[in-house]
Amino acid sequence: MFGDRWQLEELTVNYRTPSQIAEAAARMANAAGLVVSAPKAVREGRWAPVIDTVDHGQVVNRLVEVLPEELAALDGGLLAVIADGDLLPAATSALRAVYGRRIGNGAGSYEQDIVVISPREAKGLEFDGVVVLEPSVMLNREHGRVGDLYVAMTRPTQRLRLIAAEGIPAGIEG
Repeated sequence: MFGDRWQLEELTVNYRTPSQIAEAAARMANAAGLVVSAPKAVREGRWAPVIDTVDHGQVVNRLVEVLPEELAALDGGLLAVIADGDLLPAATSALRAVYGRRIGNGAGSYEQDIVVISPREAKGLEFDGVVVLEPSVMLNREHGRVGDLYVAMTRPTQRLRLIAAEGIPAGIEG
């Protein structure tokens, strides 16, 4: 159909994600067996990825607890909570109970500075900060595999936090 009319171009420079976050995402993908060309990040960020390990059933509670810290660090920026499966509606409900109309989906809006979305919805978007819920579960999703977690981890322009009860995938902690 396309024959010789297409050409594959590989991303070699990352202008969005700070190097500390981009390197953690590439290490995780490589440790999980996904070959990614780790684009060279052109800037250092202020923060290394933050990792919270919690007891089973406490992921959403920890999210609600740490969200003020994340919002303060971003100083008015857009924050995405990226979750999959049952955590997505649970996180949305818990955050709406506290933040009301500030909670949105997609890319947010003027009134919505916090969005709760799936990894597939996050693809192609960028946010000032990202909180990923249960990265190991996202890594092992039947259809997403490594790609869902890699996408989620590479959305922030400033800050990344992971909250996990199921453990942290290999490679993330450098």
